[in-house]
Amino acid sequence: MQQFADRFGVTKPPEESGFSAERLGRIAEFFDRQTELGVIPGWSALVARDGEPVYAAGGGLRDLELGLPVEPTTLWRLYSMTKPVTSVAAMMLVERVCSDSTTRSARTSPSSRTWRCTTAGRRGVYGSARQLTR
Repeated sequence: MQQFADRFGVTKPPEESGFSAERLGRIAEFFDRQTELGVIPGWSALVARDGEPVYAAGGGLRDLELGLPVEPTTLWRLYSMTKPVTSVAAMMLVERVCSDSTTRSARTSPSSRTWRCTTAGRRGVYGSARQLTR
């Protein structure tokens, strides 16, 4: 695993952005293990909050035949990622509207005024489940 913090401008400890350094370290542990098992040849990860990089690392190989390591400038091809990426973006939007109903989109969007965010009564591994109801 390589730390890419300098390259991506990570300048402060993750705790100052509300992250646990120990938990962020699990990202590298997981992907390094996947690389060792041969599941993936290489990886890179960047975690940011409010546009500020908090964690950046990578490992493995970017080119198996030439044995070239992953670098901060490695470009990755993404195949068939439209649905997963769009789903995450949609859920981020729902989360943002649910967490702060005074956001500009909630105030100006006519359709958002008819939606209410509620906390379901179920508690599990992830705490309370939030539902968006109309």
